[in-house]
Amino acid sequence: MTPTYRNWRVAVEGALALNAEECVIYLDSDALVQKKKNYNTGEDYEDIGMAIEGIARELVHAGKKVFLSAWDQKEGKGIDDLLLNHRKIQPRIFPIN
Repeated sequence: MTPTYRNWRVAVEGALALNAEECVIYLDSDALVQKKKNYNTGEDYEDIGMAIEGIARELVHAGKKVFLSAWDQKEGKGIDDLLLNHRKIQPRIFPIN
């Protein structure tokens, strides 16, 4: 059985507490190609898709307009890296709903 991590729920709770009308999901630039490991079986599996789906579903259900961001991985891995390094990039923003 593949484990399903629910750490994304904290992000949703935070976004809802801010009462923003629009929410942008900023994932690390390599998030869609990351592999997670099931430590019970040693097998790799992909979990990030479930996290994106869960975040988006909960925010849409709460009546929020939801977007997904993307940028060139050469610019930096995560939005935190970009901000800490004062990188001025224009991430592409894609509407989910």
